[in-house]
Amino acid sequence: NEYKSYLRMSNNFSEGDINELKEAFLIFDKDNNGYIDINELEQVMQGLGHRPSEEELKDMIHAVDKDDNGTIDFEEFLTMMASHKNDQAEAEIREAFNVFDTNRDGKIDFEELKQALIKLGESLSDDKIREMITSVDKDGDGEVDFEEFCQLLDSESDS
Repeated sequence: NEYKSYLRMSNNFSEGDINELKEAFLIFDKDNNGYIDINELEQVMQGLGHRPSEEELKDMIHAVDKDDNGTIDFEEFLTMMASHKNDQAEAEIREAFNVFDTNRDGKIDFEELKQALIKLGESLSDDKIREMITSVDKDGDGEVDFEEFCQLLDSESDS
């Protein structure tokens, strides 16, 4: 299918991921019409232990319903799953941020970064640690907030 490669590229889904998601979609699409409607979505959510209101279900559908037909087709389902995957990734990054932000003030200062790096077995000079902070410190406060932390992770993964 021609949009498989596009979606794999844009959403970081492997072909295996797409095949698994297709299987899940087919399970959710109880009447096999190629769409998940509000009733099918409600059954899925209840099966996962959630009890969303009708309004919440409508909002979930509306968030990805590109063709505005009140249902979710497979491509829209992939969009929904990609969004969920991104939310999970952000939660994991937030958790990592909190490991560094030991005083829970929403910022990582020099000493917090230095101590965390030592615990991780990284022996960097004070100058290198300051350089890491300076390289992402957009607001110039000498500390790293969550957004800057994400940028730091991106720059470290590029090197």
